[in-house]
Amino acid sequence: MKRSILKLSLLWAFLMLGFIPSVWSDGGGNEVRRYVEQKDGQPKPVLWQLARGDGYRLVYQNPEETHITETDTDMRTFSWHMSNAPEEVFVQATREADVIVVRGSRKGQTVEERFVVDQAPWFQATSLSLRKFVLSQEARTTFWTLRPDTLKAMKLTATKVAQETIEAAGASQAAVKVELRADGWRSAFWKSHYWFRASDGLLLRFEGQAGPSPAHRVVIAYAGDQRSQPSPFRAAR
Repeated sequence: MKRSILKLSLLWAFLMLGFIPSVWSDGGGNEVRRYVEQKDGQPKPVLWQLARGDGYRLVYQNPEETHITETDTDMRTFSWHMSNAPEEVFVQATREADVIVVRGSRKGQTVEERFVVDQAPWFQATSLSLRKFVLSQEARTTFWTLRPDTLKAMKLTATKVAQETIEAAGASQAAVKVELRADGWRSAFWKSHYWFRASDGLLLRFEGQAGPSPAHRVVIAYAGDQRSQPSPFRAAR
């Protein structure tokens, strides 16, 4: 039971973060951010790297996992890779028209799934893909995502609920608060909250439920920018 709760917590932690071992473009405008993720009070460092080219490439990296999300210029996901060596999970997903195709392996077993979706966009790393929504005049948006724990597709709805001032990386920041719920009848059973910087849409904070019990929480907080590119996890591998 404890193991399944921990795995479910990865869904919401990784929805809003996507992760990068190296930068994709030599051009300007790349971002390297630091976050601290806490599950049940246990802190874990996160490196978040964004590169701009013909679209966007986001790499999210913590000590166990690496996620690479690629999007078009509108930040709609078309490719996602995830690797977790301790859990023996290595998967790649792509969108082909209105089908999301997942291939790879888990615990030595082959994974191959096809999910038929509608025309709503696929947002695998919401820390990036919700930026345009946050900075727009829209009040609500709906999108598809893949659960990293089950590798199943699900539809989510994001709604702007407030404008607040929060503390992040040692400074007061004006933020847009966004509530995320599962689409349809599942919305009654789960919700999470994000705070994005009002000026540019940078993710400042995430708070959500880790698994079926409200007693288990995940908090991810912005810890500042990082000037250099090398990963702090490389030496441990």
